[in-house]
Amino acid sequence: MSDRPPRSGRPHPAPHGAGLESPRVLRVLAVVFTVAAAGSLVLVVLDRAIGGRRRAISSSAS
Repeated sequence: MSDRPPRSGRPHPAPHGAGLESPRVLRVLAVVFTVAAAGSLVLVVLDRAIGGRRRAISSSAS
């Protein structure tokens, strides 16, 4: 009696989004977010380097 009745229209009783518990999916998501974070940091560093150089050039020209 502890089994829940199957939901109508669903072939199996697995909850929606059960694939996110897969180690492969979690690993792929971890890699994607890590690469995105690293790319963001690289862009920030480049922006600071280029912006700082522009400020130094414009202040020395005045």
